[in-house]
This record gives sequence, structure tokens and C-alpha cells, in this order.
Amino acid sequence: MRDTSCFVLWLGITIKLIFVLFLETCSLMSVALDKIEYELSFLVESFDCKIVRVAFLKTGKNRTLQVMIEKMDGSSATMKDCEDVGRALSIKLDVIDPIKEHYSLEISSTGMDRPLVKFSDFERFCGKNVVVKTYVLKDGRKIFKGILESATENGIKLRSRAQLQDGFEEVDLRYDEISSAHIDGFLDHNKGDFLREQKDKGRNKGS
Repeated sequence: MRDTSCFVLWLGITIKLIFVLFLETCSLMSVALDKIEYELSFLVESFDCKIVRVAFLKTGKNRTLQVMIEKMDGSSATMKDCEDVGRALSIKLDVIDPIKEHYSLEISSTGMDRPLVKFSDFERFCGKNVVVKTYVLKDGRKIFKGILESATENGIKLRSRAQLQDGFEEVDLRYDEISSAHIDGFLDHNKGDFLREQKDKGRNKGS
């Protein structure tokens, strides 16, 4: 029994250490990407665009630096915008050389499922349907879907889309708990249909 207890304790400590190292690695990568975003942002803005997110993607042996952009007015960047920005950033990256390993550069537009990265993103898209994923389980799950009700400097509040028997379900999430978040493009695009469906349900319930 003692050996088993020691093993379980050792396993628990090992898992915690791996998780801490993972978070530290993510933090270091985040700092590096923030620096790259700062270096590239002024150049992107000269094309009447702004950076939404910079990500370094690893798939097998392939490495991709993805720079997601949108127009300064918040609309989606066009294919021509991506091409023009891509050519300019390629030259800039060759000069500053921020990543020592071989990688490909990818310039993309936001599309319907626009990611929410900064506090200003969450603040701007309050009232929208969103999908939020957390690093660890919270209330027994890691994926939350609902309406982004509010955003403060500390975190966000989500509200379930469908009304429950005792009201709407709400959940508060801190930014350090969120691994990723994006607009639920399909639902937001069909928001009018959803609202009509909810009103019809309400009328049928009352009749």
C-alpha cells in the first residue's frame, strides 16, 4: 500500500510539473509572438489593416507563422489585402529574423469565426454568440457556448442562449482560464432566425 501511495504521489507531482512547464513554455512563446506583432503592426497599418492575431503553428515537421488581419474599420480583409500585406511582411521578417527555425508565412483574414484575443476584442463583441475553451475543466467542462454578456479587464461573463427553467445560465471566466475564444459565426449569422424561434417558443408556451 505504501509503495502504491508513493507512486500515486509521484505521478501527481509529475503531472503538476509538466503542466507548469507547459504554461511557462506557452508564456515564453506568447511574449515572443507579442514582440513579433509589435514589430509588424505599423507596417500592416500602412495597408489600412490591423493585426488580429499572430500564431506560430506546428504540424509535424512543418512550422507556420500565421498573421491574421482585418481592415481598420473591423471588416474582413480581402484576398488582395492578404497578398499585399504578405509580400511586405515577408521582406520585413527577413530583415528582423525573429524565428531561427525554418517556417512558412501565412496571411489570413478573420472570416465568420473571428478569434477573440485581446480585451478590446471581447469588449467590442459583447452581445455576440461566442465559443470559449478553457485550459482546465470548469463546472465539469472545457467548452462554453453562449452570448458574451460583458467583458471587464479581469474576465468575461457568458449567458446561455436558451432560457432554462430557473432562468438563464451564466458563467464567469477569467482571461487566464481561457485557452481560446471565437465568434460563433454560424449562429451569429443566423441570429435573426434564432430570435424568431425563441419568440415562437414563448408564444406557444403562453397559449
